[in-house]
Amino acid sequence: MSTALGTQLKACLNNAASDLPYYTCLVSSGMFASPSCNLACPQVKSPTKACCNALTVAANCTAKTATKSCKNLIDTTFAAITQCSMSSATIGVITLASIVAAVTIGLALFVCIVKRRGMSTLDPLKKWTYLVRNLTQLRVLVWKNLTLMKNHPMRTIIESLLPLVLVVALVILGNLDVIAGDKSSDESNTTGCTGSQCSAIMYAKCQTTLPKIFSIGEPTSTTTSFYSSGQPVFGMFFLLAYLRFIPSLTSRMVVEKELKITEGMRMMGLKDGPLLLSWYITGFLQYTPIALLLAIELKYGNVFPMADLATMFLFFTTFGLAIVSFANLVGVFFNKSKTAAIASVLIWVIAFLPFYAVENKSNSHKYAASLCAPTAFAHGINYLVVQAQRGKDVYYAVAEYTTPITDITIGSMTWYLLFDSIWMLFLGWYLQQVVPQEYGVQKPLLFLFDKEYWSPSLKIPINEEVADFHYADVQTPALRPDEPTIEAPSQALRVKEETGECIQICGLRKTFNTEDGEKVALHGLNVTMYSGQITAFLGHNGAGKTTTISMLTGLFPPTKGTAYVFGKTITQDMDQLRTSMGVCPQHDVLYDELTVLEHLKLYAALKSIPSPAEQINSMIAEVGLTEKRNVMSAKLSGGQKRKLSVAIALLGKSQVVFLDEPTSGMDPYSRRFTWNVLQRNRESRVMVLTTHFMDEADLLGDRIVILSEGRLCCAGSSLFLKQMYGTGYNLTLVKREACNIRYVVQYVQQYVPQVKVLSNVGSEVVLQLPTSSSEAFPQLLHGLDQNLAQLQLMEYGISVTTLEEVFLRIARTNNPADGDLELQEWRSSQHAFAEPKHVATRRTRTPTFESQYFALLQKRFRVSKRDKKTWFFMVLIPILFLALLAALPSINVASYLPIYKTADSFATEYYQQCFKLVNGSDAKCAFGKSPQTSTCSCQVGNGNKLVTYSCDTSSQNSCSSGSVTPNLTTSSYPYCAPSYGAIANKTACMQKWFSHCSLGLGDCNATSCCDSTNTMSPYYPCSSCATNTWPCYKGNCMKKDDAKLQGLINTFLAALIIVIGFSFVPASVVVFVVKEKDPHQNAKYQQMACGTSVFAYWSSLWTHDILFMLIPVAVAVGLLPLYASFKNDTDSMLGAFALLLAHVLSMLPLSYLFTFRFTKHSAAQTSILVFCLVTGGLFSIISFLCRLIDFDLIKNELTLAQLDTMYLR
Repeated sequence: MSTALGTQLKACLNNAASDLPYYTCLVSSGMFASPSCNLACPQVKSPTKACCNALTVAANCTAKTATKSCKNLIDTTFAAITQCSMSSATIGVITLASIVAAVTIGLALFVCIVKRRGMSTLDPLKKWTYLVRNLTQLRVLVWKNLTLMKNHPMRTIIESLLPLVLVVALVILGNLDVIAGDKSSDESNTTGCTGSQCSAIMYAKCQTTLPKIFSIGEPTSTTTSFYSSGQPVFGMFFLLAYLRFIPSLTSRMVVEKELKITEGMRMMGLKDGPLLLSWYITGFLQYTPIALLLAIELKYGNVFPMADLATMFLFFTTFGLAIVSFANLVGVFFNKSKTAAIASVLIWVIAFLPFYAVENKSNSHKYAASLCAPTAFAHGINYLVVQAQRGKDVYYAVAEYTTPITDITIGSMTWYLLFDSIWMLFLGWYLQQVVPQEYGVQKPLLFLFDKEYWSPSLKIPINEEVADFHYADVQTPALRPDEPTIEAPSQALRVKEETGECIQICGLRKTFNTEDGEKVALHGLNVTMYSGQITAFLGHNGAGKTTTISMLTGLFPPTKGTAYVFGKTITQDMDQLRTSMGVCPQHDVLYDELTVLEHLKLYAALKSIPSPAEQINSMIAEVGLTEKRNVMSAKLSGGQKRKLSVAIALLGKSQVVFLDEPTSGMDPYSRRFTWNVLQRNRESRVMVLTTHFMDEADLLGDRIVILSEGRLCCAGSSLFLKQMYGTGYNLTLVKREACNIRYVVQYVQQYVPQVKVLSNVGSEVVLQLPTSSSEAFPQLLHGLDQNLAQLQLMEYGISVTTLEEVFLRIARTNNPADGDLELQEWRSSQHAFAEPKHVATRRTRTPTFESQYFALLQKRFRVSKRDKKTWFFMVLIPILFLALLAALPSINVASYLPIYKTADSFATEYYQQCFKLVNGSDAKCAFGKSPQTSTCSCQVGNGNKLVTYSCDTSSQNSCSSGSVTPNLTTSSYPYCAPSYGAIANKTACMQKWFSHCSLGLGDCNATSCCDSTNTMSPYYPCSSCATNTWPCYKGNCMKKDDAKLQGLINTFLAALIIVIGFSFVPASVVVFVVKEKDPHQNAKYQQMACGTSVFAYWSSLWTHDILFMLIPVAVAVGLLPLYASFKNDTDSMLGAFALLLAHVLSMLPLSYLFTFRFTKHSAAQTSILVFCLVTGGLFSIISFLCRLIDFDLIKNELTLAQLDTMYLR
């Protein structure tokens, strides 16, 4: 592009004698450095004020008529390379920021004024009142979103920094020349000259320098290879760099719907508009700083040095808004955050692939495909790469002026991304109204055309009077015991202590580290539970019941103290204890895909029960699930699931059974039924029960332990607790309308002077009678019978204190001092306790590794057989990406390489002038020297000189771009040939220059490529093309190296898409593993509590996952023959199979390691997916770029490609 321009400028300077005043004015304008005639302002994007003034002076220089054409050429050229005006993008950013600030301030003032005047609650029918309420909701929701982000600082920081960190690799690759210390520009003498001879000296210098200064900023071979070879994958690189935002944002949106938070806020008056806009504004606030920092990093990191900073900032900002709208749109169709997160990644990546499908098509196809936000983003990145291919500074400015980019621009893609974000936001809002959701009322499809929707008739609620209720004061004596009240054991229980048939908790203490400091969950607990009894634990939420059971079952280690279970300690003998332990957790730990019978078979195998069929059938009948024995647990009711959990705990005659709220969710009949089951199975067992039902504890509990704030309050039988904490008896009287309660109390005081009024509500009054007054009850009751009419009473009844009243009294009054008592409890936990007598744990036989392994493997396969999501993610998604790969067209590398671009405007202009000069004859001209002469300058290599030929058909050679010696048998690309198409060595052309055609590296034919009379051949005289495409290239005959590059890029993109598809496979593996140890359904813990071998557990998982992952591998290898490169190539297919198999074997252990980091399977699945996509996608792209960049790390010893091959891969 600079050759033609330099030729024209040199011709103008050669004729400077005809207009010396003009050229003297030009060289003295300040545009050139004195006396070297170098450009004084090579920085085209940021010229100084002096440079802009110099441009004005040069434009005001007057030229003669004969020099007008040269003046126009010089003025337009220097105006192009000295851009003094502010870019439209910068103006847009300033305008947008001003509008946003003005609107924000105006709305804030409006809301403040309305609230201050108290006008927001006056008339809800007015639109401004409705607006104020929506704005207030919007502000609160944005605050809520930002607060949630602040509460997870590490996640927010990592997500925000990930794109900036990953782009550092591109910054390094884009600055290899700078890092290596390569200086493309020579230092020149800039010492100024003075005097009358200065203009003459500068004019002489300009004749030599001016044609060359337009190469300032010309890209080196390293940068050319970086941008040209990487252009097809730059879009994918940036898309994957932003990928972490997609599942994270989608999950945050859907989890609120999943937990019913969104519907709850709607019940409190939340509108959909503020809810939707709150996410949009939150996304803008989060992604705008990232967009600014990324734009700065890319521009000043020399990746896209000539891109406008404001343009890139707006581009990345609108892309962030498109992400928010996309996440909201996807979230409409899902009620589970885990599924929504994975689906969003899948859809987002697939939405990028149209970029490759339309890359070689017209702009209309590209604009249509850009309705997908990832595709629009890829087109914008592609424009930045094309822009960077043109070099920097003057070279870039000349290229922009002479050959404008005809592809879609980043500015248009910015508008498209904004449009995409708006239409996805609107569509998501509309579908949220009409698509059936788990909660809420569905609107009709055409609700937008309903007038009532736009102008609703608001109804003002009417407040109704509520009747006042009066309660009698209840006075209870304060109890502040220094020590817990414990009933002394009987002689029979003491014998069990001596023989070790009990659980003795000795100074058990548990603390947790929280954000507010250390939290004590259990304070030095000392209590004994005996075999053959049911011990009931009571306490409010957070009292320490579940924490105690968790430590006794080995879920948590105790901070201090220990417990002896049949003579063995929980700190040293937990593995032995779990062989005879049964656990019914608080939340049902069941597999949705397994039946009742299959659950019991699984745990029977884990407990190694001999001949388990009879015991399983007996247990199913005992808990009342006979009719449900072959029904999957997902289809059971809540009470039936609890029965199954109880059956699992009682299976195998376990010595110790822990039941955490076993009857929660049951109907009264099922509760009574389960109580009978527990009473029948308590013999020879220590059965520990936690419950919130006082009647259940009263009936089942042989001993009752009440905890409060992690401390033991009391322990003993129900009768003992009632005697210690009971308030006596309650006399309930039903009064008539004329009843005088004061007179009734006076009458009762005649028999029981200590009587108190407990409550007086409606027609019922309750009097409290102390236990000590029970001897007076016969006379009192007889007197009431005789005087009911006189006392205006209808009837009466008397009852003893209930366990619920005992519990409530203890909960209200038990508030031990925190100082000395805390120290006393801590000291007691340090004391040594007498070690009880060890008793051999009963177990039928030691379970073998094989029995546990096959039981676990069978369980895993049963779950997988019924888990359709796993099949989808593990098998169908890889197949889907393979199908998409087959549908995508091959990448045409010629469209990315500058050597195959069309001619610039100067070449076109001079071709047309030369063609007119010779009157359309068969003369072949490349560059015209002057339209007034009959001589054309043809750029033909003859040594290192350019040879000028006259426009004569007998002597002129035709040329395309390039400066190589014609007709040599070299592998370089000779773009020059004789005018009549004679190639001296056609054999060398076919066997060397285009030998790759026979290998299938390109869609070419060596015979056609080496025939200069064929328009397909690059040796066909280019200037004979009517449209003057330069060179006259039809798309097939590429250089050998470029053909290899095309094959390499297409193969890499195919591998990249396969890697993306297979990234979903390990993501599906981790779901089951993490789900098993979920805190609410800790199936893994229950299996380990039953004595399961850790090695058997992981071996069964590994075996299952290997066999399952072989399915997509086999399918992928089976589909390979559909691709041309694998047809009839057995070795390549075996290599692909070995590679995919090695990938599976290496990813499985890594996936298992990931599971230890997570407790929520949704977070684990999303994280492993993003990890696989980043490491498998982004790092592969970086390695691919290193392979193709032409750069010597150590001259003649180590190239960047060799470094990648030998070390980085």
